[in-house]
Amino acid sequence: MDFSDWTWYEIVGAAILFVVVFIVGNWVNDKAYKSRWKN
Repeated sequence: MDFSDWTWYEIVGAAILFVVVFIVGNWVNDKAYKSRWKN
């Protein structure tokens, strides 16, 4: 993949998307972990 022809908003958009997926993934794992030990 060649990053040199990426525009700034594509880079920012990809970074935001990565962060959102990371946070949601952590949140889902946290919920699943806690609910598993509750029951």
